[in-house]
Amino acid sequence: MQFAPVYPYLYRLLKPTFSNCLWSGTPTEPKIALTFDDGPHPRYSKELLKVLDRHGVTASFFWLGRCVERSPQT
Repeated sequence: MQFAPVYPYLYRLLKPTFSNCLWSGTPTEPKIALTFDDGPHPRYSKELLKVLDRHGVTASFFWLGRCVERSPQT
């Protein structure tokens, strides 16, 4: 699903309820939030973690229980 077209609507709907969430950044601090969903993947997650670690990048991972069971070593 493409998120961009529905973002303005969701922002207006959710901002009052979740006012403490980070909804946008500041131009003086060029940062992004990285999230990775639906893992871990037995092949790609380890490589991704190596790249993020090598560059000192932090990220959030939202893993599915069935995928964790499939690749518990990750």
